[in-house]
Amino acid sequence: MNVKVRRFQNRDEEACIRLLNKAYKDVSGNEPITRYDFEGYKKASIDLLVAEFDDKPAGFATVRWSWHPAEIGQLAILAPYVESEVGPALINEAVKRLESVGAKAIEVMAYSPRYHGLLERCGFTPVRKHLYSIWDLTKPLPTRPTNREVVVKPASSSDAPIFAELYVEAYKDYWGWAFGEDLGKIAKMASAVFRRLCATRRAQPSLAYLKDEPVGLVCPYIDDEWIRSHRIKRGRLIFGVGVLPQHRRKHIGTTLLLHGLRWLKEQGMKQAYVTTFTNLNRDTPAFKLYLGTAGKILRQHVAFQLKKK
Repeated sequence: MNVKVRRFQNRDEEACIRLLNKAYKDVSGNEPITRYDFEGYKKASIDLLVAEFDDKPAGFATVRWSWHPAEIGQLAILAPYVESEVGPALINEAVKRLESVGAKAIEVMAYSPRYHGLLERCGFTPVRKHLYSIWDLTKPLPTRPTNREVVVKPASSSDAPIFAELYVEAYKDYWGWAFGEDLGKIAKMASAVFRRLCATRRAQPSLAYLKDEPVGLVCPYIDDEWIRSHRIKRGRLIFGVGVLPQHRRKHIGTTLLLHGLRWLKEQGMKQAYVTTFTNLNRDTPAFKLYLGTAGKILRQHVAFQLKKK
């Protein structure tokens, strides 16, 4: 048996796209990976790895570290090789690359349940579920109770400090896994993305006010990359729907969500989506909100983590 893991080369691109689509073809809710998608993987990664079995591509993964924890992304192994040495060789090489740049915690998204056993054998443990929820905007928007005291206003770049603080506080209970304790880093990132979105007509960052106090946020965004790649008019709620914990259960989240969906529908989008996560054994408020407003789970994956001493 000849298993080799090497760095991706540009000549591998077509073979890797075919491999990814073949490996994910039986995953519920899977959508075809295109060249545009693959370009995104290259831009977001510090390395791309190809696993070969007898000199033929059998596995693929990206290596990324833009925040805590570091990530092995787009893990894909052809079905005949999942139980072979291809998986451990690919994962161990990715871990080695990330350790070499100082990563102490490493995550990988198991896009297929077939990989759960493999990841556990490699020392990873399941930590949470990630979900991709979608709305059909060709249909009437759902009718749900809203908060009539809340005023939702489009934001401008001058609102960046308010937006960033809201973003940090709305999700404060969940930031530990994504950024450790560096909440300042989250605020800086959110502020920078917010300012960029304010400078384009492809998004409408919005803030919810209750008696002049900012209490929530939503940012509907026209996903031009997805539209170019898949030729489907799809928008995204790029920051999800965030509501300060002390103001939840007042229909503020529903008010913000419907505002975001309505704006995307008015821009001609046929679909809207949001990515979110939930605990393994307990659903988060955002997850309950999305499913309670006619959102459908297109796909869900389990995140696994490896912590190094």
